[in-house]
Amino acid sequence: MLLLLLLLLLLLHLHRHFRHHRLHHLLLHHHLHRHRRLRLHHHHLLLLLHRRHQNHASYLGNLKTN
Repeated sequence: MLLLLLLLLLLLHLHRHFRHHRLHHLLLHHHLHRHRRLRLHHHHLLLLLHRRHQNHASYLGNLKTN
């Protein structure tokens, strides 16, 4: 029961973090429309973040199976 509660808390935290992240991404995107040179760099950052998110998801998956 306690484990379930912890998992829920973790998911809530992740969701909050992700929502903040999306907002940040929107701001970044708006900023980049004025600076087209940075677009490539931004794309690279997105790829890195996506990869990190995938790692996080697999980590959560491992937690559930163990």
